[in-house]
Amino acid sequence: VDSIALRWGQRLAQSMQRDLSCPLCRELFREPVTAECGHTSCGRWRPSWTRCRRRTRPPSSG
Repeated sequence: VDSIALRWGQRLAQSMQRDLSCPLCRELFREPVTAECGHTSCGRWRPSWTRCRRRTRPPSSG
């Protein structure tokens, strides 16, 4: 049972790190911002959004 819990914990940690990492610099988000297209990255990468081809808004919450 301990090895199953350990593997589950490792997968959860990897998933969380992936979800909280900037896809451009591959580091944990620093001052994250989300563009109208739905992409999220560190605030310093904002100029790169002008090249984004995805034009849809992210789903609204609520």
